[in-house]
Amino acid sequence: MKFSKAHAVVIAERKHGDSDKYIVLYSREYGRLQCFARGVKKLKSKFRSRFELLTCGIFDLVRSSNRDYHIITGVSSQEAFFSIRTERSKMLSAMLATEVMDKMTVPDDRDERLFMLYYRFLRALDAGRGAEDALCALFLLKFSHISGFGINTDSCPSCGAVHEGGNASARYDHDSGGFLCRECSGKTPSGGFSAAPLLERIKELSEIRSLDEPALRRASGLLTFLVRYLETKGECSIKSHDFVKNNFTIQKMERIGI
Repeated sequence: MKFSKAHAVVIAERKHGDSDKYIVLYSREYGRLQCFARGVKKLKSKFRSRFELLTCGIFDLVRSSNRDYHIITGVSSQEAFFSIRTERSKMLSAMLATEVMDKMTVPDDRDERLFMLYYRFLRALDAGRGAEDALCALFLLKFSHISGFGINTDSCPSCGAVHEGGNASARYDHDSGGFLCRECSGKTPSGGFSAAPLLERIKELSEIRSLDEPALRRASGLLTFLVRYLETKGECSIKSHDFVKNNFTIQKMERIGI
C-alpha cells in the first residue's frame, strides 16, 4: 500500500452502487488520477459533500500495488468556490473548462503548469465580475499551448510556408486546424475563412501572462472558435459549450428586456 497526498480538483465523478463513487482528480503532484471513494454517498458520511465536482483541496490517497486507481481516504483545506456554485454563468464556464480537463488529459501525465492554469482560472472566475466567456477563452488558449495542442500561428499547417506580408492572405480552416496560406486554402473544400485579424489576436494573446481587463477585452468573442479548434485536435465533443452559448443568449435577452 502506498500513501500520498495531492493538491487536486475533482474534474469528474460517477456513482458506483448505493454508497460509493468513482472520481477523477487533476492534481498538482501527479496529474490526472483515477480514484475510488468508499461510502461517501451514505447519509452519515462526513465526506458526503466533499467529493462533488469542482471540490478543491488536499486529498489523502492510498494506491494498492495491484490496482490502477487510488482510494481516497480524506480531504482537507478545501476551497468552496462559492461564487461559482451560486452564479449560473460562472458555473457553466467552469463546467466547460472542467470538461476540457477531463476529456483532453491522460492519467498520470504530470504537468504542474496545467494544474496551476486550471486552479488559477477557477480562482479568477470565482472572484470576477462578468467577462466569463473571455476568461474561459484565455484558459482554453493557454491550455492548448501547455498540452501540446497549440495553434500554429507562424506557418501553414499543410505546406509549411511561413506567413508573411502582415498575414493578410492567411485563411483559417477548421479541418486543418490552422491558418492556411493562399495556395493551400484554394485546395481545401471550404477554402477557409479570411483570418488575418484573428491570427494577430491569437499571436498577441499567446504572449499574455496576466488575466487583467485589457487581456479579457482582446479575448472576447474567441470562445466558440477555440472550443471548435480543441474539438478538432482532441477528436472529441465539448458538450457543455452548447449550454454556455445558450446562457449568453439568455443574458443578452434579459439585458434588452425580452
